[in-house]
Amino acid sequence: MKYCPKCWAECVDGTNFCIRCGAAVTEATDTLKFSAEEVLAEEVKTEKTPTPEPETFVFAGNKTQTGQTNQAAQKKIETHLVKAIISAVCCCIPFGIVAIIFASQVHSKQRMNDYEGAMEASKKASLWANLSIAVYILFMAVLMVIGFLGADSTETFLNIYNSR
Repeated sequence: MKYCPKCWAECVDGTNFCIRCGAAVTEATDTLKFSAEEVLAEEVKTEKTPTPEPETFVFAGNKTQTGQTNQAAQKKIETHLVKAIISAVCCCIPFGIVAIIFASQVHSKQRMNDYEGAMEASKKASLWANLSIAVYILFMAVLMVIGFLGADSTETFLNIYNSR
């Protein structure tokens, strides 16, 4: 019986390659003539893989075409989703819905490595949520002014009506 010199698997007579590791069987030996240290040294030599550079573990797409890591991409881009939802529920619904749409685009654009688009969507989400809140505050202020003016004019009207 012959043995593979690389993995020491039993080789069938007449084969050219080891079934287990693919090494050439022509170099196979009839006996195990190598010491355990030589076998371990050979295994370490063949299994040694180059260590990857640190940039290969960076989130996919954070590299620019020159291989430099994009600093803006490493920062987490804020979605403003909570503010958009609160502004849609409590303030101006149409502007809040637009804010929710832009806020939901941030993560998907970031996953597609479109960091400029993600930043733009984040800014638009914040803008529309702030607009929704501002419209609500303005609307409430106008209602309060109308309420105060209306209450005064109602009393005046009732006084004139009752005096007749």
